[in-house]
Amino acid sequence: MQLSVRLVPVGETTLVIALTGELDSTTRPVLAAFLDPLPRSPVKYVVVAAADLWFCDLNGLQQLAITHQALRGKGGHLAVAEARSPLRRLVTLMAEQARPSIPLYTSMPEALAATGLESYETLLPRRHLPRLHAVRTVPSTAVRDRPRIARDPDADGGRELKEELDQAHEELQQINRALTARSIELDEVTRLVSSVVRSLGDAVVVLNAELRVIVWSRGAEELWGVGADEAVGGAFASLDIGLPLESLMPCLRAALAGEIQGTVLEAVNRRGLPMPLAVRLSRLRTEDDEAHGLIMAMNVVGPDASPGR
Repeated sequence: MQLSVRLVPVGETTLVIALTGELDSTTRPVLAAFLDPLPRSPVKYVVVAAADLWFCDLNGLQQLAITHQALRGKGGHLAVAEARSPLRRLVTLMAEQARPSIPLYTSMPEALAATGLESYETLLPRRHLPRLHAVRTVPSTAVRDRPRIARDPDADGGRELKEELDQAHEELQQINRALTARSIELDEVTRLVSSVVRSLGDAVVVLNAELRVIVWSRGAEELWGVGADEAVGGAFASLDIGLPLESLMPCLRAALAGEIQGTVLEAVNRRGLPMPLAVRLSRLRTEDDEAHGLIMAMNVVGPDASPGR
């Protein structure tokens, strides 16, 4: 899930935030990085352009509500414009819980008119932010008679805020790219380890020093019909599988003590058929050569040597 954020200052105290993507518990911190500094800035009004916000859950809406409440404290508000019907319903439900209601507007001109703007021009062309709009003047004497403040480019707090937020957004994007790369690397390592384990034998089980299962291969699942989610973490001796544990467990304890030896067992597969099984044991070692478990590779012996047969 991804969330794209675009900032467009459109007045001395008004900021448009265009959201694209999905806003939930995963992407909420991205939006929070932009919204949290606003109550301490000159910005009083925030208009969220939500036409391209495909999904928003309660986590995302709570972040918007927090900023709305903070801006109300300085005489402003956060409003949502062009929201899709699920988000409008969510905002309505939140309002019914006696929380400060986030204003909803069907269009950007309407939302910006409520901030006292007569017109605005976007800095970043977006589908839901055309280049120039004429905005209907709010029929309020206070708004019409509001004195116009000359903008000083050298002391433009909104411009400085945008630069800071752009920098924070770029840092978050870099972190996201790094996490994505690490995730891809981890997937590749997982596939490699799975391939190695599969190559060791028809079934491979890794046990810790207490003889609890820490790896249960796909072959072991096919051989005895017990899934990894059931086996991993449990005591090997407690598994209900077709192994003669009374003869195997002494071999495992001896292997932990350093007496490595292989054996052939008369096992039973998941269909209840007899199955000679060659067991090869290896000690699991740390980098300093300390043994802390066992690797048990098992191969079906005989002409029909296929797991699960």
